Amino acid sequence: MQIKLPIENALKASLYFDADEKIELAWEAFETGAYLESIYYAYYAFISAARVLLLEKRIYAFTVDGLLTEFDKTFQFHRPFSYEGLFANLVKQKERFEASQEFAKDYFLQSCKFVTEAISYREKEFNKINKQA
Repeated sequence: MQIKLPIENALKASLYFDADEKIELAWEAFETGAYLESIYYAYYAFISAARVLLLEKRIYAFTVDGLLTEFDKTFQFHRPFSYEGLFANLVKQKERFEASQEFAKDYFLQSCKFVTEAISYREKEFNKINKQA
């Protein structure tokens, strides 16, 4: 049995592609010493991946702050991710640190890990739905 995907899934796939692309751009920027640019791309990778997970639950956020708040509310008790504390604090830590090589590397690695975990989580959820159908 083939499951037909709604057009909405094209948007979600596009956002995951965007998150993955931002991870690549963050790494390229890091390698050239453009640490501020690397942090910028890693930040948007966090945002794109989180947006997809909220869309999966039909939760719409129209601002970054709204997205961070909704994400923390939604995944407060069921957290399939390895970061500690609030997602908003993880993402916004870029506001508390200078764009050093060390911070850019740490932030990139955290973003990369989150995007990887988000994609894995979505695939597991999608497979559960397909098995039920």
